[in-house]
Amino acid sequence: MNMSSDKVYRRYLSLLGWVGDPGLHGLVRSHLIKVPFENISGLLAVAAGDAPAVPSIETFLKGIRERSLGGAYFAPNLHFASLLRFLDYEVELLSTRFGNTDHAHPILRVTHEGVRYVVDVAYGAPLYEPLALDRDEPHRISHGQYEFELSRHPVVKGTYELATLQNGKKIRAYSFKDEPVDVEVFEPAVEALFSKDSEFLQDLRITRFFDSRVLEVHGRNVITTNHNVTTTEPALTVEDLENTVQELMLLDRCPVREALDVLREHMGVTIVAR
Repeated sequence: MNMSSDKVYRRYLSLLGWVGDPGLHGLVRSHLIKVPFENISGLLAVAAGDAPAVPSIETFLKGIRERSLGGAYFAPNLHFASLLRFLDYEVELLSTRFGNTDHAHPILRVTHEGVRYVVDVAYGAPLYEPLALDRDEPHRISHGQYEFELSRHPVVKGTYELATLQNGKKIRAYSFKDEPVDVEVFEPAVEALFSKDSEFLQDLRITRFFDSRVLEVHGRNVITTNHNVTTTEPALTVEDLENTVQELMLLDRCPVREALDVLREHMGVTIVAR
């Protein structure tokens, strides 16, 4: 580890609120809370004419520090994996299958003190803790009207599934095998997700996790989950959305107006009236 990379990871830790290693659980929780799930990074890259790609760790950290950004699906997990390796954790990348898409996004298998955990801080889901793989009972996490459940796949042997349930019914899920992969397998999915034509970039998406509540912006809707109760209110103006993101989500440097301009000018999508 050279001195320049050492400084990068120390800066990363500082952005998460730490000077040293607080332990795996502390790192996972702080990452989920400090680094928002959002598609604005992708929108800005489209506007800049950048090719779809995972940003460098320096660009990723600069986005967090200077623009209250984070990422989605790829950058947070891949860079968090490198931070954990810097801290001498044993980390491997696993590949998820979502619908008919292989290598939909990477998750982390972290072996710590003899226990194998799965970590996903890039899915926009309330996975505040590393989840132990070697257990018979499913992990269940309640989140308003939804429940997230990690369990062994009911049909495919040697495979796990993270399902999202609504009123007890599975509405979506990704599956994964406990087989490490190389980072290159995700390149087609990165290109598809962050291309101009991607469905993911035809809307505004931001999720901010706090210790006891979650705030989401999905299009013009502001979704609040507090003490396991979810409410939805529409934002009527650009000012409403900007105030929600910068004042309520505490993402005070997040370029909401710039993202809305990109949606309108590059995607032909208008979220709210100006």
